[in-house]
Order: sequence, then structure tokens, then C-alpha cells
Amino acid sequence: QGGGEAKPKRVRKKKKPKFVEGGGSSVYVCGLPEGEEAAALSAEVAESFKVAGVLKTDPASGQPRVKIYCAPGGTSKGDALVTFLKAESVPLAVTLRDGFEMRDGAALKVQPARFEMRGEALQQQARSKDDAQIARKKQRRLEQKALAE
Repeated sequence: QGGGEAKPKRVRKKKKPKFVEGGGSSVYVCGLPEGEEAAALSAEVAESFKVAGVLKTDPASGQPRVKIYCAPGGTSKGDALVTFLKAESVPLAVTLRDGFEMRDGAALKVQPARFEMRGEALQQQARSKDDAQIARKKQRRLEQKALAE
């Protein structure tokens, strides 16, 4: 039992946050009034979605996390992303607010948010998988050579 050999300490690598597909606790809303100032519309959207659950707040501003997608001029495009504190609020928001008329008689279309990896991030992920596969093959070859000797 008392061999006296010290085991080397394990070095824990910091794990990168993994990209998770799916919306988590967010809903995508379209059918909002277009051409309006984003800040005013954001407050109105937050107020109408509070019935489904508690909205996440932005730590920097303290405002509810409602992202209004804007045109280059800074006015709304008519869609938004609303983030709730808990994922259980998403189906409730879809049930309560899909088809809801905010104003002007236009009905909102509410659906669970879907996030997809695109562009450079997707290519980089594919490259890192290939690099890892090559490294594993090299390691196997080295191990086989060592066993053969």
C-alpha cells in the first residue's frame, strides 16, 4: 500500500461552452409592427410576454432580454427574440401569444427559437473534428509501433 510514489496532479482543461442547437428558453416572434423605434417596441413586447413567465434580464442594463431585429436605419424589421428565465415558459408563450393581435390588427406568429451554427463557426467546428481524428490516428500508429518493438 505505501509505495511512496506520488501521483501526478491532474490538470483540468477549461471546457469551451458547447453550442447547443434549439432555442432553450427563447421564442421567435414575427408579425410585429415594422418601422418603429426598437426601444419602445421592446418594452411593449416584454409587457405582452410577461403572462407566459419571467423574462431574463440583461445584466448590463437591467432591461428584459427582448432583441428586436432592426433594419440598417435602426427601425424594427417586424421580428424579435424573447428570452425567458425558464424553458417551461416557451410552450406557454406559444400557446398564449401565437395569433395574438398586438395592434393594427396584425397577428403575431410565435414559435420556439431555433439556433443553428452557420458560417465560420460551423467550418471551424468541422476542422477541429478533422484535426482531432488525425491526432487519434497518429496516436494509434505510435502505440502500435511501440507494441511491435
